[in-house]
Amino acid sequence: MQRNRGVIVLSKIYEGQIFHGRSKPKHAMNYPVWFAYLHLDEIEEFCKLSVFCDYRKNNLLSFFEEDFLYGNRNLGSSIRNRIFESSGKKFEGEIFLLTTFRQLGYSMNPISLFYCFNPGNELLYIVADVHNTPWNERHIYVLDVSKGNRVTHVKNFHVSPFMPMNLSYDWDFNLPGDEIKVRIRVLQQNEPVMSARLELKSLPASSQTINRMIFNHTWQSLKTTARIYLNAAALWIKGAKFFPHPKKKRS
Repeated sequence: MQRNRGVIVLSKIYEGQIFHGRSKPKHAMNYPVWFAYLHLDEIEEFCKLSVFCDYRKNNLLSFFEEDFLYGNRNLGSSIRNRIFESSGKKFEGEIFLLTTFRQLGYSMNPISLFYCFNPGNELLYIVADVHNTPWNERHIYVLDVSKGNRVTHVKNFHVSPFMPMNLSYDWDFNLPGDEIKVRIRVLQQNEPVMSARLELKSLPASSQTINRMIFNHTWQSLKTTARIYLNAAALWIKGAKFFPHPKKKRS
């Protein structure tokens, strides 16, 4: 099956590991993952690289804008509006999305990151699109990284039933290149209670790479969901305190 392929100049594929660890109760896990790092103007062309990948059509891999930012199909406009609402500044520049694809129509992205560069190729903002399960809610954090790669802010979105709301997040990013590294420390009264790390290495965006990712990471989306519930079960068994969803508590 032949496809008319455009030129992919800026988008990449990344492969690596996710690490999670918490202190009370002591618990850790890590697992392999792959992500696409997509220039928003190259998404459709990227999806033409492999016969197993499609734009807005179900396939082994597929991309739908509705999976992000509350279902807004114009991702660039939505990101720019979010930045303006948060900072009062208009953003003009290039936007890249670090995310995973639907697999056989199933999507599970606990977090997707939009990297926002000005025309001088300086990284100004990272917009984190966070999704929780089983509540199927999402929240957008606009992180200003123009003055440094570390950002700290209070938590205001329920993600885990084994973490309270009175926490803060300490993010640490690198500049995407040969590697992408993201670290999140969860702090309670300035003391770390949990940490998560994403460590990825770049690969060329090609049909061979995409096909290899499909083979090496079969059912990644379903495995992510399974790991979330298995991790919750392990924490329950270890006696972690349960915190109900703050918006769904019984009166």
